[in-house]
Amino acid sequence: QTADSQETTEVTEEEKPSLVDETLAGMTLHEKVCQMMFVTPEELTGEDGVTVAGDATRQALENYPVGGIVYFAKNLESQDQVKEMIDNSQKYSSIGLFVATDEEGGVVNRLMDTVGTTYIGSMYYYKDDGDETAYENAYTIANDMSALGFNLDFAPVANGIIPKISGRGKDRKSTRLNSSH
Repeated sequence: QTADSQETTEVTEEEKPSLVDETLAGMTLHEKVCQMMFVTPEELTGEDGVTVAGDATRQALENYPVGGIVYFAKNLESQDQVKEMIDNSQKYSSIGLFVATDEEGGVVNRLMDTVGTTYIGSMYYYKDDGDETAYENAYTIANDMSALGFNLDFAPVANGIIPKISGRGKDRKSTRLNSSH
């Protein structure tokens, strides 16, 4: 055959398997089930009070490649420690992890009190300051978390004002809901 007579088969973008499809095709059922799990570092490693992602974390992520890790105050000592712990956990994981905590502001915060990120009060106390204030506060929390390596915040996007839960919540009369980027 000559070069002129050879047929070429072009694969269109629609026919190319997606990264998700390729990744899933290469995973065992065990890996797929593990990916649906969100665990604490203690549940992952079987150790108490985990503040370092070392050999136990590496081995646990090899055996149980979970989808995410949630950290609480007992895991957080300093900004440098948190960055290193999250960075190492991500390096040990074959697929990028969701890394979370719950950082709402006010009494529900894991980072503000432990590692000194920007203090933001409960939205109950600034509920009458307008949507822009709510947006700016959420943006500040998101930026502080992202700088440490977190990529998910288990905080409510919107709560009704229920003073019985320590002033947590957003005014029911608000006309606009925001989520952090």
